[in-house]
Amino acid sequence: MPRRPRKHSSTGYYHAMARGNSKENVFQNDNLKKMYIRTINEIASEEKVCLAAYCIMSNHVHLLLKADMESLIRFFRRVNISYASNYNLINDRIGHVFQDRFRSEPVEDDTYFMQVVRYIHNNPVKAGLVSSPGSYQWSSYNEYIGKASFILSKAQKKVVMEFFSNKISSFERFHKVRDFNVYLDTKEEQQEVMYEHAQLIIEEHFTKHGLDALDQLKKKKDLLEDIVNEIYEKTGLSTRNIAKLLDVGDMTVRGKLK
Repeated sequence: MPRRPRKHSSTGYYHAMARGNSKENVFQNDNLKKMYIRTINEIASEEKVCLAAYCIMSNHVHLLLKADMESLIRFFRRVNISYASNYNLINDRIGHVFQDRFRSEPVEDDTYFMQVVRYIHNNPVKAGLVSSPGSYQWSSYNEYIGKASFILSKAQKKVVMEFFSNKISSFERFHKVRDFNVYLDTKEEQQEVMYEHAQLIIEEHFTKHGLDALDQLKKKKDLLEDIVNEIYEKTGLSTRNIAKLLDVGDMTVRGKLK
């Protein structure tokens, strides 16, 4: 099957992700993360790629960058080849280090730009590694709050902080807001986000209407209809999955859709 062509960004910003082959922990220790950071730093300057946010996890990395498409592709090709060569040498191994080519998506507006910044910084929190993004060493979060300085573009840092009138407290509060957007995740992780959002919608309605069991919901047809439509519109879950969540038949869910 031929690869899909990459989507170009009209703003020049891209959210990109590279993952270890077969989800291998290719950044499993601090020295390897430092090596990847050094590699990024050197090649980003040469390829005129500007970093607005990053997070290096154990088996994948997220980057928010500004670059033209040709520079972006060259940048990732060079970074991954350089890192893979050194990684294989250090670990006395051969073969692919990264899974296929890097993934990317265009970032076309200010709102999504800031949401991607937050998502990238909250990756370690989502993974249960830390309780707050500031507790994780290998992301640009601490560069924004003045506690580190690695590879972040000064110009891009200025762009981001202007959204918060250069107030670190506002930047920190923004990162505590829950976000149910789906980004460059695997299908399994996307499904998790959808289910989590749907569960929250159900909980909110149950609290509002004083319910504590799904059996009670089945007797309130109008409320059931409202919940079905809200979940369907806001989460992207299929009618079959909504039916499972609410413990009703698929045809019941279909019949409630407006």
